Amino acid sequence: MLRRNPIFKRSLWILGSVIFAALFVMSIKGDLFTQEPLAEELRSESTATSQKFPSPSGAPQAAPPVTPSILPQISGLNAPPKDATDVDDSANYQLQSQPSIAGWNLFSNANPNPFDASDETGSSNRPRATGDRKIAERKNRASAEDHEDHESAPAWLKALAEQTPQHWGEMVPGVRTRLDTSPRKIALTLDACGGGYDRELIEFLVEEEISATLFISGIWLNRHTETVKELAANPLFEIANHGLSHLPCSVSGRSALDIKGTSSVFEAYHEIEENARRLQAVIGERPRWYRSGTAHYNEICTTIARETGHLVVGFDVVGDYGATYSAGQVDEALRNAGSGSIVVLHMNRPNGETAQGVKKAIPALQRQGFEFVHLSYQHLR
Repeated sequence: MLRRNPIFKRSLWILGSVIFAALFVMSIKGDLFTQEPLAEELRSESTATSQKFPSPSGAPQAAPPVTPSILPQISGLNAPPKDATDVDDSANYQLQSQPSIAGWNLFSNANPNPFDASDETGSSNRPRATGDRKIAERKNRASAEDHEDHESAPAWLKALAEQTPQHWGEMVPGVRTRLDTSPRKIALTLDACGGGYDRELIEFLVEEEISATLFISGIWLNRHTETVKELAANPLFEIANHGLSHLPCSVSGRSALDIKGTSSVFEAYHEIEENARRLQAVIGERPRWYRSGTAHYNEICTTIARETGHLVVGFDVVGDYGATYSAGQVDEALRNAGSGSIVVLHMNRPNGETAQGVKKAIPALQRQGFEFVHLSYQHLR
């Protein structure tokens, strides 16, 4: 009787519909919850992609917005790179940006993915990846892209990758260390490796109208962009390339002064070219001169610099030994300069005594008839 009752049939139909709808809603919620880690992974990959592929101007594209729920966990990724020289200089600090060079993209072996540094140490603010499988998959993708990018590199660069360097140091083939001049001329070169700004030193040079060539690293440029613009606008100064991450220029990861060098011709190219592009974007012209972090090279690196339009500049007078000399030692070092000398000093250690030593030495050298000149318009040897 109940089976034939239309009211009973309608009640069964309604009950079945309610149960089906409830199960459907529960399944959707379950999928959303289980997909949240994947959504976070996709947001992370989007941020990494924006860092890997800068805009044509050379500046990194803006990262996609991050939802408030995960912002505290990855806040360190959106902050400007920390320059450890809030306390002191940090010569070994490496920018975590990714390259886009002359139309072809290249992963630097130093840290191909800004997240990978924390995957195995857990030292980053980013939560650990969910499982070894995802870590392995991400590294495999980076490795595949790295290989693909190397395949698209310029032919001359790939040819250099087949060569084995024979030299290493500050004075290797391709490095110019003196002015080829007979008059009493000296070239002051100031390295801005990373960290602070020795305003006292620069202000003295401006007051005394002393010319100098300023070698700017990507680390210093990132922190002092407006200062670089101001310095470039002053005709007393010319801007030169000190490398994106202030690394020794190697093709095998060779170290100098406890700083690990670039590990391949591709990374060396990136270290030189990307900083040149960034400097050009800031000051409006491409730098002509290059000096690596620590001023160490092999002859393959000096060839890469030449192919990118740079002349590699060393020195024959160490003026402040990384701004560690006392004022008296700086004074003595500069007084030993002669006609054609290229002096290396540092403008990133305001707590040092470089400025005081320079203030003593420059007037004495001027009384001897020396003139201070840019590297430009001089023959170098």
